[in-house]
Amino acid sequence: MTNRLENTSSAAEPGKRSKNRRAVQPRKSRMGGLSTKLLLLTIVFVMISEVLIYVPSLANFRNTWLVDRLERAAIALRVAEESGNFDMLSDSAASEIMEELGVQTIAVQRDGRRQLIAMSNMPSMVTSEFNTSVMQPANAIMEAVQSLLNGQNRTTRVVGFVRGLNDAEGQPAEVEVVLKEDQLHDALLAHSFNILQLSLVISIITASLVFLALRALFVRPFRRVTRNMVHFAEDPEDPARVINTTRRSDELGIVQNQLADMQTDLQTMLGEQRTLADLGLAVSKINHDLRNILASAVLFSDRLQSIDDPVVQRFTPKLVRALDRAIDYCQSTLSYGRAREAPPTIRVVQLQALVIEVCEVLGLDSEKTVRFENLVPHDVTIDADPDQLFRVLLNLSRNALQAMQSNGAEMAESVISCLTIRSWHEEGHNCITVSDTGPGIPPELHGTLFKAFQSSSGPGGTGLGLAIASELVRAHNGSLTLDETGQGASFTIRLPVLSETPDLASPEANGQATLRVVKSDSNHRA
Repeated sequence: MTNRLENTSSAAEPGKRSKNRRAVQPRKSRMGGLSTKLLLLTIVFVMISEVLIYVPSLANFRNTWLVDRLERAAIALRVAEESGNFDMLSDSAASEIMEELGVQTIAVQRDGRRQLIAMSNMPSMVTSEFNTSVMQPANAIMEAVQSLLNGQNRTTRVVGFVRGLNDAEGQPAEVEVVLKEDQLHDALLAHSFNILQLSLVISIITASLVFLALRALFVRPFRRVTRNMVHFAEDPEDPARVINTTRRSDELGIVQNQLADMQTDLQTMLGEQRTLADLGLAVSKINHDLRNILASAVLFSDRLQSIDDPVVQRFTPKLVRALDRAIDYCQSTLSYGRAREAPPTIRVVQLQALVIEVCEVLGLDSEKTVRFENLVPHDVTIDADPDQLFRVLLNLSRNALQAMQSNGAEMAESVISCLTIRSWHEEGHNCITVSDTGPGIPPELHGTLFKAFQSSSGPGGTGLGLAIASELVRAHNGSLTLDETGQGASFTIRLPVLSETPDLASPEANGQATLRVVKSDSNHRA
């Protein structure tokens, strides 16, 4: 037994935390920050909108320009008609009109007869035709683009009905002109340049206004949130780094308020983890010193075995077993600090003897104010790890005893507080119930009853007893539950039957074990 206390490894100090936590630094984008991207995207989208506006306007400008040339030719024809020289203009008049209009031929069709009014010496071959009465948008856009790109080499026939030149029936005559598109090409270039300048001015003004508005409404709040996240990541435990809440009710306000709640919850969680880490460090130190103390106790127990006193010989094996169990607890303390108990070693356990041992450890056999009865039948056996099941029963019994002791001062001395331990069989499970008639468990603790450091409400309690008991029972593939009772508290342990064992007695046949307690100073149990 002495060898078990030598050269035992100690766990790493869980209280050590890295203060040099590396904060995640945001990577810089090649395109700059969100503000720069927003400005560029705004300019691009405005320019795209201007292009979508420019293409139809280019086609409309070409149509208007050609119609204007046709109307000018009609005006010249009306002047010639009123002067009496309509049939054929003189060479000088025709040359002057055609040079002014920039056309190669002028013709008019009325009364079913087409008449050539004026013509240049060498008219070019017509490559396209424009009819003012039939103007399709898609075709007009395509023709405008071709005139802009290749207008020097294009010749267009322009045809349309013009009021003022009527036939014998009073219907408008159809006027036709043929012209080269070089002047139209220059006009389209000038119009495009003007549109480009205007678009740039509109884009810059619009983009600037949109940028300033979005920057104030979105970019700055987002930047404030991101800066706070980086600042908070550098030291999450500093309460001053939690972002302030806002009264904004939109999505950004929700994000900022939720971030503040998350950071507050994270700091609370870190505080709890720091407490657990400090506790783990303290447990490690206590475990080290406690094993040294147990080493001395082991030496004394070895000497007691040589004494011939019958009383000493009767209690020495129990003392040795108690020391062995204490050493096992020291060994498992660090395991619990790592949130992992040792796997149970399942054996067939005589339950009555285990309950007697729990009674002796609690000192109930010599307590004058307490009457303890072990009513578990002697033939009841359970498949379990004896040491771990002992710990479960010890924690539950100690909790019940402390609860009734804390409640005894408020009750008359004639009132008997009872502790009931019974065993029974239920559909492939062996069940053990530990119940008492103490003050019971407050309803607000039911939800966190089996969580570490959550269920302690009495003085000196740690809140670990039920958590350890629940973990040990789960390691056996069993369950530990709180039963609904009218008075006190009752816990039931259910362990699966793994071997052929005698049937356990029914709850009614097992009776109750009773404790009588007097003094009290609290109404809650640890």
